[in-house]
Amino acid sequence: MQWIVGRSLFVLGTVAIAVIATAFVARSAGEPVVVPLYVERGPHGDVRLGIDVTIDDKKARVLVDTGSVGLRVLASAGGTATRRTGRSAGGAYGSGLMLHGVEARTPLAIGSARGDDVTIELVDSFDCLPGRTCAVTNGGTPEMFGVLFPGIMGLRLRDAPRGDCCANPLPALAGGVGRSYIVHANVADPALILNPDPGSVAKFTMVESALGISRGCVRIPSAQPSEVCGEVLFDTGTRRWS
Repeated sequence: MQWIVGRSLFVLGTVAIAVIATAFVARSAGEPVVVPLYVERGPHGDVRLGIDVTIDDKKARVLVDTGSVGLRVLASAGGTATRRTGRSAGGAYGSGLMLHGVEARTPLAIGSARGDDVTIELVDSFDCLPGRTCAVTNGGTPEMFGVLFPGIMGLRLRDAPRGDCCANPLPALAGGVGRSYIVHANVADPALILNPDPGSVAKFTMVESALGISRGCVRIPSAQPSEVCGEVLFDTGTRRWS
């Protein structure tokens, strides 16, 4: 697995992030598929990016998260042809939120791209990790599962542990258009570009990664120290981009 990281990693002030990822070295034939992203703001004004997807016959706007993997939605967001496989599914986030649900197979459309049999998680309930407080403490509702969105689409290419749900849904789209993609997270004009053209890909530098995490440096001329280097995870789902 490889991640390709743009030469300009962060543009502070305008909060712009560009990430390109490839599940396979070869691109698919055909034109790029540009899917608009939408800026939503949480209760405290924090920026979130949403994407419109169609889960069988139901449309939903879900959170775009490059820091997690798998499409996970409230069970009510599943369509009439969404089939539960009977395998339990779950997961937890750094916020302490823990999901409880089941694996399902469903037709999925993202823009003009479609997959006929994509694995997702239907979330039946959630709570907090043991010893943690989180969004659902004292009856609260998490932003990404009820307040702003009915779910989250994790675009990170890291494979789920063996037997666990769920993989990044983009590579399962017909024609292989999701095997490579760019997340352009500039809040002025955000977009997800599937099957980017060679000219767009050439603007990025290929770097090796382990488990989807690359090493890189962030340079802020006005700060001390002006350069900080280490493992970098591009995460559009974090509470604040920094």
